[in-house]
Amino acid sequence: MKQQKYITWKLILRLGTLAIILYWYRGEYNAHFKEVTMFHQILLYISYLAVIHLTLEIMKWKFWNNWFYEEVIKNKGIHE
Repeated sequence: MKQQKYITWKLILRLGTLAIILYWYRGEYNAHFKEVTMFHQILLYISYLAVIHLTLEIMKWKFWNNWFYEEVIKNKGIHE
């Protein structure tokens, strides 16, 4: 039997939460630096990539993998 993973409303909710956190982080970052230069923008985007990378690494863990995705067990006899 194979297990198929698919995107559910729980995953969309968690990704939406991540987007809200990143949006808030950008606001806090811009409030800290009154004048945003190209250097500050580069630092901001590097920190975005770091947060996204960390999130994807955490999602690889078994516990989080089960938490983020619903698993479906295919019926026997249907193209196993």
